[in-house]
Amino acid sequence: MALSIKEWYHMISNATIADVLLDRLIHNYHRIELGGESMRKRIKGSEALEKTP
Repeated sequence: MALSIKEWYHMISNATIADVLLDRLIHNYHRIELGGESMRKRIKGSEALEKTP
């Protein structure tokens, strides 16, 4: 289960502790947001078409 950064504050009752944990976890991370249809769904759909005689 993935939590957005905003949800961490709801899950951890102490805002200071949430800040410290998030600071340690996301200090050097790069956030990449992808849009569009999942490639897994596309690949799975095309495999099903290829297997159909």
